[in-house]
Amino acid sequence: MIDVVVLLGSKSDRDIAEKAIQIFHRFGIEYTIAVASAHRTPARVVEIINTSHESGVKVFIAITGLAAQIIATGDKELGNKLAEQSLQDSQNLF
Repeated sequence: MIDVVVLLGSKSDRDIAEKAIQIFHRFGIEYTIAVASAHRTPARVVEIINTSHESGVKVFIAITGLAAQIIATGDKELGNKLAEQSLQDSQNLF
């Protein structure tokens, strides 16, 4: 069973996800990675979250480059916009 869904805003955000992936491997956490932009493909983001939630996933990690994202499904918000934190590589982690 998948424990965590890592949602990337674009393929180029994969490098940022690598740190989380290392932790998942270290602790035996099952995960999946999906690429979908809340700006360009919001219906796909909602579909991924709804399907994953129905499958029992409880943890969603959204990783974006310079875009601010809020993950929501229907009437229930699953994620809140977090304070932007600049990293040395000029990427932002939300």
